[in-house]
Amino acid sequence: MRYYAETYLPIDQVLERAEQAFGPASPLGLRVVQHIVSERVYADATGFVALRLRRRGQCTCVSLETREYDAAVQRFLAGLPGSSWLDRVRGRLDDWVRRQHVVH
Repeated sequence: MRYYAETYLPIDQVLERAEQAFGPASPLGLRVVQHIVSERVYADATGFVALRLRRRGQCTCVSLETREYDAAVQRFLAGLPGSSWLDRVRGRLDDWVRRQHVVH
């Protein structure tokens, strides 16, 4: 299954959270089988989690593909700030309020 989300966290912080959620020291204990600047693939004998990140403006686009670990991926995405529509609206409102204070 494939998943997509956006967060205001920088790429390095998303990678840290992914390591905590999927890596060898996590409850899943998956091995890192691919390690590129903004990509990680975690796997074991039963499945995998492939994470791809890219920065777009002030957002980090998070793309995940998994086999056997859908529940863990969904928990990971739910824990990212800015990944829900409500977080995105709050972020835009905060930006607007900051701009209003700078102008006045």
